[in-house]
Amino acid sequence: MKVTSTRRAFIRRGAAAVIAGGLVASGAVVGTYAAAEAPSVSITANPSDTTVNSGQQFRVRGLFKIGGEPAVNRTVKIQSLNGGTWQNIQGAQVSTGDDGRYAVRLILSRKGERDLRAVGITPSPNTPNPKARFTVTVS
Repeated sequence: MKVTSTRRAFIRRGAAAVIAGGLVASGAVVGTYAAAEAPSVSITANPSDTTVNSGQQFRVRGLFKIGGEPAVNRTVKIQSLNGGTWQNIQGAQVSTGDDGRYAVRLILSRKGERDLRAVGITPSPNTPNPKARFTVTVS
């Protein structure tokens, strides 16, 4: 089959249309992604007691939301500030319920004022993990 100059021009125009169409589609995807940026996230942390004895159990309760809706079945971790670094407290990890609420039991033994925080783990790396800081005094 002989390719004529007219056929070549048609092929070039078709390829340009496909490329242009690809750019439009890419623009639409980028536009959609930009519009769907990280939703607002929030978490609360309410300790049952702010002064506890060493070895005494207390609870931290709260509400975790993503995009204004309850964060259902999402992980919440409790962390402690140790030497300027936030560290997970072993065993202090729970899942939220159908209403986005959580409750975790803690027992702290190191005495003094303890800086703690609840961290809600979001499903997307583009969405920051919300944090709620609180202080408990262990005597």
